[in-house]
Amino acid sequence: MSNDPSELVLATRAQFAANLRRQRARTGLSQAALAARCEMHRTEISLIEGGKCAPLLETIVLLARGLKLDSASELFEGIS
Repeated sequence: MSNDPSELVLATRAQFAANLRRQRARTGLSQAALAARCEMHRTEISLIEGGKCAPLLETIVLLARGLKLDSASELFEGIS
């Protein structure tokens, strides 16, 4: 990976997005169902999964709870 900060941001968002999609698929939830569990709008889930925006820390915790993960850290797999 490059030391270019913009490349790091994009790579981090892409990995987080992939992790979120994988965990959501594992639970069998649609974006709309996850959004409802998290009291979010489906569009926000779509933007995060598409790597278009980076979620706030509070949003990450809501997503982890909505997915019934043991820890929010599961959404950071492969990010260092």
